[in-house]
Amino acid sequence: MSTDRSKRDGAAGAPLRQRRSKTARNATIAGFCVLLVVVCAWGVLAPRGRGGWTRGLWEGDAELDAGRWHEVKRGPLTISLRRTGVIHHRDKVIVRSKLEGKSTVIWLIDEGERVDTNDLLLEMDPTAFEQKKEAQDILVVRMEAWVVNAEGVLAFKKNAAEAAIEDAKLAIALAELDLKKYLGADLKDYSKADPTPEDKGEYPKLFQQARGAITIAREQLKRAEERVVWSTGLEKDGYLTRTELQADILARKKAELDLSSAQSSLAVLRKYTYAHKLAELQNALLTAQRALQPVERKAAADIKQAEANLAANRQELKRQLARQAKYAAQIENCKVRAPVAGQVVYATTTSQRWREQSEQLRKGSDVWERKELFHMPNADRRMMAIIQVPQACEPLLTDPDDGSLSKLPARVTIAGTKDKYFPGTVARIDPLPYHEWIQSIKVFNVEVHFDDVYPDLRPGYTCRVEIVVDRYEDVISVPLQTVQLVRGKPTVYVRTPAGPAPREVEVGMDNNRLVHVKNGLKEGEHVLLAPPLDETETDRSGRSPAGRRPKAATTRPAAERGAGRPAEAERKAAARKAGGKRRSAGKGKPAGGGRTAR
Repeated sequence: MSTDRSKRDGAAGAPLRQRRSKTARNATIAGFCVLLVVVCAWGVLAPRGRGGWTRGLWEGDAELDAGRWHEVKRGPLTISLRRTGVIHHRDKVIVRSKLEGKSTVIWLIDEGERVDTNDLLLEMDPTAFEQKKEAQDILVVRMEAWVVNAEGVLAFKKNAAEAAIEDAKLAIALAELDLKKYLGADLKDYSKADPTPEDKGEYPKLFQQARGAITIAREQLKRAEERVVWSTGLEKDGYLTRTELQADILARKKAELDLSSAQSSLAVLRKYTYAHKLAELQNALLTAQRALQPVERKAAADIKQAEANLAANRQELKRQLARQAKYAAQIENCKVRAPVAGQVVYATTTSQRWREQSEQLRKGSDVWERKELFHMPNADRRMMAIIQVPQACEPLLTDPDDGSLSKLPARVTIAGTKDKYFPGTVARIDPLPYHEWIQSIKVFNVEVHFDDVYPDLRPGYTCRVEIVVDRYEDVISVPLQTVQLVRGKPTVYVRTPAGPAPREVEVGMDNNRLVHVKNGLKEGEHVLLAPPLDETETDRSGRSPAGRRPKAATTRPAAERGAGRPAEAERKAAARKAGGKRRSAGKGKPAGGGRTAR
């Protein structure tokens, strides 16, 4: 029984002793680590003369690392602008396509051939224009027939209009004659005074006849009355019978009725017939006169319409003839001929634009209207180089006072002949820039004319142009990357016993390699070639590109920050990040077939 208990107590005490020994060992390791951290921190943070052995090692390495520092020296400095360009002829005749739209090249002369004036250089496919001209010829014939028809319609309209106007005028003349015939030539008004025997006309005649009938009727009545008186006496004497007397009395009554009828006829003629006939004749004349103006207007409108139709057909015929001539000219323009004698140079060979350079002129290529096809140089063979200068560099080529172009010297190097230079002068710059799609910037075309004629130059050669903007004989210059903007001011990091220290400097122009330092540096000093990134990224407002304010440590020299080495926290974050990337590389599975090694 006791034996079992002792065994149980021994078994329980063994793990306790193991735990105590493990705790002591962990405490020893932790103390050693703390001591090591304290020693390292003192070596990093303490000054070099008071135990900063780590700083001394770093600074000793910095002294030995000459690739991180640049020694400030005085010497000559050339400020120049280097750009790539293409050789062109200065004086040349540009042959462009006169063909409308787009066409395909079916024949092309070889580049470099020498031709005479009016020699064939290029031929394009004329099929489309020939088909258009055939259809146009048919349309022209139809338009000519329409013009002839319109001319006949116009002649017919004119004749019909003249006939209608003559008929209207004749109706007026007949109405006037009828009125004169009724009233007489004098056209007297008989409503107030009766016609006289001297008046001539139908109404005066009728009036005189009516008055004559009254006179005759009155005489016949007088004779009938006398006969009745005489017959009455004879009947009393017995010489006439009663029947004969009654016949005479009846004759007297008839004479009275005839007189009354004649008087009534005269009254009707004077009061009604004259007024009715006169109104009728006057209305007929007025109607005829009124009918003349509409007839004239209608005739004029018909003639005008016929003339307009004829003019429109003639104009359309003229337009169709012009189009026919245009198609004929386009067929002729399919053949491009040399305007002058000289050497044939393709425009795509000396083109400045990247797109045109990629589309070399050849058989089967597309040609559009106004496209440059050939450059025919003059016999003097004067050359120039055309380069593209960014908008930011344009002020280097112009006078700051009046903006005129400065005649700056330049030297040109042809690709493949690096040791041979061709002198030239900046002669012209475009007044306005254009957008360069490759670099997404605004550029100016600049012409650099060669000072002499060089037989070695050929149009289309790629060249390197260096424009000398300014020369300094004895100035201080440093590499361009050593100068950085810190809070909006140019700053360099100068070597000091305590490490790199920032210093503001005054800079001038640069040539993309060296920058002129006007003030702030002395000969013999050393500047840091790679300034600290955390300070160089700050802008003029003191903010970093991400919008955060720089840390307070960024204002201290690099030597005080451990020569740019990361802090302990940064190292741990970098380690965690690297470990996370390693874990994520296998999509959550450990390497080695998915099993974890213990």
